[in-house]
Amino acid sequence: MTEFLQGAVGRFDQMSKDELREVLELVEIALSLSGAAKDVLRQLRNSGPVEDGDVVSKAGRNDLINCGAAVKICVKGEQGYQACTYRGWSLAKIVEALAMERGQ
Repeated sequence: MTEFLQGAVGRFDQMSKDELREVLELVEIALSLSGAAKDVLRQLRNSGPVEDGDVVSKAGRNDLINCGAAVKICVKGEQGYQACTYRGWSLAKIVEALAMERGQ
């Protein structure tokens, strides 16, 4: 599995202890994400920012906000949008790597 994760997040031997802790935390989050949260993460990363009414799952979005992978934002002076954070982008890479490892 390390090859898949290193492809997603970089070389472990070049990371600080804090960076390694973050990767481990993101792996733990990725393993616990619901299918709805994974769908929203994919949507926000690939199509964001996304308007409230267009989010594929509000519960999934809330899970991502709670773990720091998504945020509510304003776009052109209007509230009601969500976007993927840098942490969310890294989480999405790990979710993809784990899915590849599992052959999904």
